[in-house]
Amino acid sequence: MSYVQTIGWDDYFVPPSLQLFSDGCYFIFNCGENSQRLSICINKFIYRFRLSNKLGLAKIRYIFLTNLSAHSFNGLPSFILSLDGCNTSHVTIFGPTPIKKVLDELLNTFHELKIEVTVHEIEGTEKLQLVKSHSVTISGLFYHSKSNSNFTVHPIHANNVGYLVEFDDVPGIFNPELAKEYGVLKGPDFGRLKRGFDVTLPDGSVLKSNQVCEDPTPGNQILILDHKEDLSLMAHVDYSDCLSKELDEIQSDPSDTIELDFSLEGPKLTFLGTGCSVPSVYRNVSAILVQVYENHSILLDSGEGTVLQILYTCTDFDEFVRKILSIKIVFISHSHADHHLGLYYILALQKKFKKDRSESTLVICSDVVLTWLETYNDNICKLDYKFMILTEDTETVIPLDKSQIRLVLFKVDHIFDSFGIRLSHEEVGSIVYSGDTRPCENLMAHSENADILIHEATFTDDYSENAIKTLHTTISEAVDIGWPLRINVTFRRQVRCPEPVCHTLQPEIPNR
Repeated sequence: MSYVQTIGWDDYFVPPSLQLFSDGCYFIFNCGENSQRLSICINKFIYRFRLSNKLGLAKIRYIFLTNLSAHSFNGLPSFILSLDGCNTSHVTIFGPTPIKKVLDELLNTFHELKIEVTVHEIEGTEKLQLVKSHSVTISGLFYHSKSNSNFTVHPIHANNVGYLVEFDDVPGIFNPELAKEYGVLKGPDFGRLKRGFDVTLPDGSVLKSNQVCEDPTPGNQILILDHKEDLSLMAHVDYSDCLSKELDEIQSDPSDTIELDFSLEGPKLTFLGTGCSVPSVYRNVSAILVQVYENHSILLDSGEGTVLQILYTCTDFDEFVRKILSIKIVFISHSHADHHLGLYYILALQKKFKKDRSESTLVICSDVVLTWLETYNDNICKLDYKFMILTEDTETVIPLDKSQIRLVLFKVDHIFDSFGIRLSHEEVGSIVYSGDTRPCENLMAHSENADILIHEATFTDDYSENAIKTLHTTISEAVDIGWPLRINVTFRRQVRCPEPVCHTLQPEIPNR
């Protein structure tokens, strides 16, 4: 059985992408942000993420990119990590240049990656066969946008790859009665004739398969092309002519509308993601939005899917654009993928939405994340950012509208480039964000007299050994840090994604 299925369809939800199932494995075409999270069967009875065995993450063998852009590439790193996590031994990726250089640079930052990743760059204008399996052949064709000398249309030039999917012919229906008339006995020879093979009869003559089978049905063909740029599509002459033709006028009856005002004066603290490692049905990975003013906010970590989580908090698209543009500072606590893979789409959208040359977004990150930023900016999408490298005991004051915000960075106990942050502002007060860490004195010292402590609590108390081994914190440990410091509010954040709901606190914890 073979079929083609849509994974994504919208740039801000899940960018356009497809999956082809054939010969017991999946072929993925384009891998935008959230593809891993929302590549689901269109069946409400098995509405689960690809991480479930029903959707066969381990059956993905080939990934095809039509171009190198935020819409086609952003979900690929997390897809590779998830394949590695389910012990997939090998995956093959096809795409235009410089896909090999990009993946070589980025995957080198993933420590202890076991999966073998083979990358093929598609060049030239000739059709090139890429994959040949039992029932399907996939070929690639590299193409450029071309201008038409008869029109003053200036298309957007980009390296694109089209893919031609060709299914094998369907064998014609076998006629057993006719085969018997030729002297073929029911048995293995029937099967050979059905499969298109010739057989030798007892008298030594050869019976050809087409003598006892109907003509085969030509296999289906699918051509996959990427054409998402609205402006370039509207500039295409054939498309414009089509829209210019006289069409029936349709007007729906206007419906009553109710204007709702969900605005809230003052600072806001929005938990966009509280999961760890990989996104799940109920929780996205780490991201917290601290909104100081309507047009000025700070993002604490930015796991993949943060853009979608921000979209969920908005009542219309204009509000979504304002929230994206309001992010002036992004703090990435460390280089684990679940804390920074959503950063690049945030910056790409800011570049897209900006109408003026406003100040670049400040990204506070480690050298590893800076490598990602530079590789992304040079090869995939131009970004508008400035950066500050994480260094121990750094204190800086940054202008924010008519006020200023004070940031203090400090080391925490997780991996080599793990930092926490304390931010202070006259409207917000003081907020301490731990990132991922074991309970440590440095965090406690920088949390004194804070108004809010946002501390991770990845494990429940019965998994304390796992917390120690992976340098994370349990629920009780997180509460114990905030209690003696007399902090007004201690938030628990980051739980393991397999947990759909929070566990009940131990009876003695609420009394502390």
